[in-house]
Amino acid sequence: MTTAAGDSTPDGHREESGVENSDLGKGALGKDALGRGVDKRGRLHEEVGVLVLALLFLVLPAYVRSTPRGPVHLEKRDVRPARIHINRAPWYEWMLLPGIGEARARNIVEYREEHGEFERIKDLLKVPRMPRGWVESAREHLTCAE
Repeated sequence: MTTAAGDSTPDGHREESGVENSDLGKGALGKDALGRGVDKRGRLHEEVGVLVLALLFLVLPAYVRSTPRGPVHLEKRDVRPARIHINRAPWYEWMLLPGIGEARARNIVEYREEHGEFERIKDLLKVPRMPRGWVESAREHLTCAE
């Protein structure tokens, strides 16, 4: 004997698979509340279409309102370069400067903790393994004043 899915059991009993013969290969037909035949895939496409239209109805007006009207004017302002205080900056702030990686930043802070605060920016040249031209090139980003 064969089951609804086409398999037979060794003892000849019928297995129930939960799938009706009418659902196999016929486009997954179902019944609506009134007992009429309904194509489930067609219904799914309708629901997806309604969902897309609802999203467009909600999202599109917000997008249209957010776009600027007319020409956009940019303000030109003089921006002061960011400065770090050489006696207060933690190692991770030193890494914001060009040419300073984590090892060199930690080296600067370690030197400062061992030898005391720097009196002026040029004192950074005393830090071991500090590149010669770096202090002058980074001067605009450094401060020692209170």
